Amino acid sequence: MTDNDFEQVVIKTLYANPNASRKIVPELDPNWFVQVDHKYIVDAIVGYNAKYSNLPNAIEVKRLLTDERSVEEFNKCMSIPDENVNTPFILDEIETFVRKRLGRQVCMAYNEYCATGKAKISFADEMAYAQSFTFDDKIGFSFCEEPEVVYNGIIVNEKVVPLGCATLDEMIHGGAHEKSMTLVMAPTNVGKTLFLCSFTTSAILSGKKVLYITFEDSEVKIGQRITQNLFDITQTQLYSLSKENYGKLWKKAMRQIGHNKLIIKEYSAGSVNALMIRALLKELKEKKDFVPDMIAVDYIGCMIPNGRFNSDMNDNSKLRAVCEEVRAIGMDMGIPIISAAQANRGGYGKQEIGLDDAADSFGQTMKADVIFGVTQPPELKTANMYTVKLLKTRYGQPPQPIVTIGVDIEKQRIYDLKTFKNVQPTGTYNNSEDETVVTPTRQEPNINNFKF
Repeated sequence: MTDNDFEQVVIKTLYANPNASRKIVPELDPNWFVQVDHKYIVDAIVGYNAKYSNLPNAIEVKRLLTDERSVEEFNKCMSIPDENVNTPFILDEIETFVRKRLGRQVCMAYNEYCATGKAKISFADEMAYAQSFTFDDKIGFSFCEEPEVVYNGIIVNEKVVPLGCATLDEMIHGGAHEKSMTLVMAPTNVGKTLFLCSFTTSAILSGKKVLYITFEDSEVKIGQRITQNLFDITQTQLYSLSKENYGKLWKKAMRQIGHNKLIIKEYSAGSVNALMIRALLKELKEKKDFVPDMIAVDYIGCMIPNGRFNSDMNDNSKLRAVCEEVRAIGMDMGIPIISAAQANRGGYGKQEIGLDDAADSFGQTMKADVIFGVTQPPELKTANMYTVKLLKTRYGQPPQPIVTIGVDIEKQRIYDLKTFKNVQPTGTYNNSEDETVVTPTRQEPNINNFKF
């Protein structure tokens, strides 16, 4: 899009989006525009608005313009369909346009001050306003005057993404909540990626869109894990599938979840910050019309803070900054973030781990809203089970007991032992002095019996 085209879009947006025009017009300066006719048009609109506190209609604009060529250019601007300019992407671009121009004005005023010694504005305040300019009208709600906000937002309409394991979902009121960060903390090789893949599969099966960001496994390997879960087959069975049978299973899965539900993006560890994730989200929205309902980050300790951080900055401070920045993405989008945290060596083999077992940083545990501590003692590993303890929640829950959940390594899923169906007991595991848990037998599906 050329400068001329974009300037036409800005002018059209004033009439296509009342909220945008109300915020833009008081700030507009005709000198921001390169095309001369656009300068005349904007000057007419700004002058009229200053006098009458309203936008001039098309007839009034044409009356104010003295040059026929300017009138023709205004007609071109107004001929742009409303739906082509009133989009989140265009509005974001116009916000950026206004911020840059306002910032330039502050810099010019500062240069004048340096030359004359006369300050007409508070440079710090004006620059802060310039950089924070937005069309967002949300300035909070009046608690005393809007009682329905809390009821509708929390009790009725809160967006929750189920994790797919009833025991875990019950612990945190139904699943991962909007604007929250959920961490799975576990020692090395105890299944952090398996948890994230299982959560992701559950989310897309419930109709949600998920962006899965991987740093340690390739996009294809993460896709393989989720495919095993979706197809309900083992890795061995997956590798033995013919192209024809794979296609049949794929079509069946797509009928279940629909298309455009999952994007997997691979990055190198230590190469990505939250700003790059925001850029990816913007690109996905523009090119694929994909806006996730949840983001999985595998895992957050592989990211770096925004900008050029101080070389003296310790690992704790770096990771805390990353968590703040990633959590802010979830806050801005109104969606949950799920990730994993590394437990230290002392957590390996324990019956339970605590927040003090966080290996990378205590800072990330401070920023998380929900933390599950996951362990797998040797006796549980042979029984294909994990122990899980809710280490932290912001939902005011009382302390939770340690629970036991099942794991199907071959199908890359976790499951609730109480609700697991179609299993045959093959052994027992003494979970406590007075509780015996049945170990389920993994039942391999017969591929030839799949119905499409």
